[in-house]
Amino acid sequence: NNEMWTMSFETPYETIEKRVNARELLKLVGYAAHTMGDPGVVFIDHMNDYHFLSEYDDVRFSATNPCGEQPLMPHGSCNLGSVNLNAFVKDPFTDHAIYDFERFDFVVSEMIGALDDLLTMLGDRHALPEQREHVIQYREVGLGVMGLADLALSMRLRYGSPEFIEFLDKLMRRMLNAATKASALRAKELGTFPRFDYDKVSSSRFYQTGIDPDTDALVKAYGMRNSRLLSIAPTGSISNILGVSGGVEPFFQINYTRRIVSMFEEEKTITIWEKTPVALAKAMGVKPEQLPEWALVTSQNIPFMERAHVQATIQKYVDTAISSTFDLHNSASVDDVINIYKTAWNLGFKGATVFRDRCAKIGILAGINENTEDLNPATPPHLHVEEKWFNKKTKETKEYITHISVSSSGHTPEKIEKELCPLCGDVLVKKQGCIHCNNQECDYEKCAI
Repeated sequence: NNEMWTMSFETPYETIEKRVNARELLKLVGYAAHTMGDPGVVFIDHMNDYHFLSEYDDVRFSATNPCGEQPLMPHGSCNLGSVNLNAFVKDPFTDHAIYDFERFDFVVSEMIGALDDLLTMLGDRHALPEQREHVIQYREVGLGVMGLADLALSMRLRYGSPEFIEFLDKLMRRMLNAATKASALRAKELGTFPRFDYDKVSSSRFYQTGIDPDTDALVKAYGMRNSRLLSIAPTGSISNILGVSGGVEPFFQINYTRRIVSMFEEEKTITIWEKTPVALAKAMGVKPEQLPEWALVTSQNIPFMERAHVQATIQKYVDTAISSTFDLHNSASVDDVINIYKTAWNLGFKGATVFRDRCAKIGILAGINENTEDLNPATPPHLHVEEKWFNKKTKETKEYITHISVSSSGHTPEKIEKELCPLCGDVLVKKQGCIHCNNQECDYEKCAI
């Protein structure tokens, strides 16, 4: 509605508020993502409204891990594992390919048990007593998937097609119920997580959307061992080890280069051919580049609405969140980025990330012999911030006043009044997320991590 919106950030030591034009802020976020691939967006209200514990008044998320698949409560921790979806296809690449759902159910159940055992074995190794207590109270695990793009080819389905979405809906619902049944049966044997409350859990919108009657009967009888079950991580390393696509992404390209950065060796680039498209081509008696169009869906040629509906279908059955990136062609505009964010919100995403090819940040993956020049740079939008005085409280509870002002270009730095450099006594300036001394000859700098 193009009105001013109050942003607020609170810590035990200070509260910071700014009033900004909401529409201009969205444009600025879109510009930054178009230019650098950051920031991604997190829809905190969706995260809080759609999971097993949404009806618990004191369970609220305020942040995620950097990849976005793990909304966490204070002192929460990740305990993740993933299943290779492509491993359950019988007679792949044929017209009579079928999916072994019974074996899939068994592996999901075993993985939930393994992750729960890890909590018992390693939960007391967390650094803080609050973290150790959190593990005891909630017993959070996160089982994810990889190889979804490979699965599509093995089943002779076009990634993103209506037939693929229909199959995916069945698969993810099955995964959720297999995981929940496994957690209920472990609760029968070992006890529920201490904060389990059937009435609250079963009344959550997530539970009512995805849990089948036979699963509900087990939960009602035995409870749940784990407060969280599914989480879709990017699986960048383990999917490479197995030679399948990462997480729930489409293939980046059928062949591409990967940049490898090491702390101890020089940076190097290697060429990779995706194994499953090559295997499909061999089964069809053609070269990989001669595969039919349905088999050549990649992250940069899939229509973005098809890509969005894939993620929305998966999110319906995932109680935490999904790490996934919309890879955009260099020609994509800032408005395209903003449209993706709006679509993600409307479809119930818990977060969204974009990365535009050849933007200012160098990507890990690139096409063969690809030009690295950005042919579509954007102009930074203006962001109007109302000048506002506000109070901060330091650890020593000393109050001081800060005045925020914005230059005509829409950028700060912001002078931090009544705070002086501890080294030279000059004024401190806030710039690019860090506090610097205004004295050019002074090296003082303080950055939040």
